[in-house]
Amino acid sequence: MAKRGFSIGEALGDGFRLVGQRPLSVFVWGLLMLVPSLIPILILAPAFMNMPWAELTAGSGASDSAAFNDYILRSNLANLLSYALQLLVYGMLGAAVYRLVLDPARGRRRLFGLGLGMDELRVAVSYIALFVAVMAVMIALILVAVGAGLALWPVLSEGGRAMGVFVMMIASLLAILLIYARVCLIPPAFVAVQDFEFGVGWRLGAGQTWRLVGMTLAIWLLVIVIMFVAYMVLAAVGFGLGMALGLSTVLPESPAELFDYVASNPQVAWLSVLILPLCWVYGLTGVMGLAPYASAVRQLTPTDAIAEPAAPDTNEL
Repeated sequence: MAKRGFSIGEALGDGFRLVGQRPLSVFVWGLLMLVPSLIPILILAPAFMNMPWAELTAGSGASDSAAFNDYILRSNLANLLSYALQLLVYGMLGAAVYRLVLDPARGRRRLFGLGLGMDELRVAVSYIALFVAVMAVMIALILVAVGAGLALWPVLSEGGRAMGVFVMMIASLLAILLIYARVCLIPPAFVAVQDFEFGVGWRLGAGQTWRLVGMTLAIWLLVIVIMFVAYMVLAAVGFGLGMALGLSTVLPESPAELFDYVASNPQVAWLSVLILPLCWVYGLTGVMGLAPYASAVRQLTPTDAIAEPAAPDTNEL
């Protein structure tokens, strides 16, 4: 029988504890999170550089359609590859974080907690299923809103129509949030029971919906604050480093000017060191977006089904 509730503070605290116990793993996870974005850039870069930017900037139109065709082809390929890499990376990252929160002993047997096995497959499958489910809910809400609008629009005043649209928007957003908060327990539940059983995670959230909504909002707010502070700090550091390197504060206005700027200022490569703290910040936000739900699953599951977190190992990565 499941426990009566879970602590939002403990769930968030488990995320911070994992970050404190495995700071190097957090950096590696953040680096992995950047891969789905960086690889497509490498694919698009050659076609991007071959675009007739001078003609486009002059407004005379492009004479080389082959460059556009190559860019479109590479763009489609990059998008497909990016989606596949996102599924792989987030499947690995999700499984790693869930394992370490649910049963740290399982995660400690792996380098940086990562692996490629059934846990990763379960998490990837659950993400696909949850995306489809949320999209289905959104489509259903749109159909309901359209039907209600067609039925009530002729009999409502202008003010009533505006109020009706506002109420439908709020109700739709709330419905999506309620569903999202509940289904977020399904991926860590997959890892907990080591099976493809969607009902387990959904049942664990029974009677906990509003608490899950509160935790979800707290996670989103926390991630926004972390990213805002990190970007402000990194922007200030980057500006100071750029000044120290003698870089101009006038930014290029077109891709062609950007290429010329980089070619004439090779010291701009030093700014790439900022990707190191950025990776750690990405890893931090990734952990804080995943760990609380795994903690909620652990707290809502009978103690004899999932091991309680053990004391941290001093040699953890």
